Amino acid sequence: MEYSRAKLETLENAVLTKTPQEISAIYKQLGELMNTARALGLACRFRGLPYVKALVEGGASFAYTRPPHGTYYTIYYWLAPLEMTKAMRCAAFMDVRDGFFTNTVRNTSIRREEIKTFIALPLEERTNIVRYLCENREKIALDIDELLFYSIISGTKGITKILKEYGAKISEARTKELTDTGRGFQWTEFSYMIDYFDDKEYMEKIKLLYDEMGGKTLRYSDAIYYG
Repeated sequence: MEYSRAKLETLENAVLTKTPQEISAIYKQLGELMNTARALGLACRFRGLPYVKALVEGGASFAYTRPPHGTYYTIYYWLAPLEMTKAMRCAAFMDVRDGFFTNTVRNTSIRREEIKTFIALPLEERTNIVRYLCENREKIALDIDELLFYSIISGTKGITKILKEYGAKISEARTKELTDTGRGFQWTEFSYMIDYFDDKEYMEKIKLLYDEMGGKTLRYSDAIYYG
């Protein structure tokens, strides 16, 4: 399997400018590629289920292998179907320079006449995409437990419901971080994100997490107090 930034950019551009059938043909020409998560995320957020299927059938996944020279992109493009709220945009993984994590994105074509802005798909369409992703979660390396946590944080209730239908639950590692140790990345990220909840939203999200973690009490710290 090959890592090629140029080929990945070709695939990503195809997602935004070609039909699903054309994407399938282009993917075959490009061969097996590493780190296709951004292309798949673009399809999930801005293009639709036929585009997602074309990529998955071609071999795309959310698997990530660090490339030889630095990192090409963040590994969190599997969050694409969720609502990108203020809390989500404050998460530690978010690269604000990446226009992907917005409700609009422009294609990557260098031809001026092809420039077009795409708007995030309606939530109903993204929910259907998540159902398809869940059905293929092993093939595409999707961690539905982590997606469940972020869906609760983002308030994307329709997607939370679908994930629970497929057996998603808050992982033991994240539960321990939020209720016990609280010294790692996940606790820091959680503290940053909840700072953007108003009082009502805070109580609602904490109740959902509390229920999902089997009634375990979340730990308390200065970060929570000042937030």
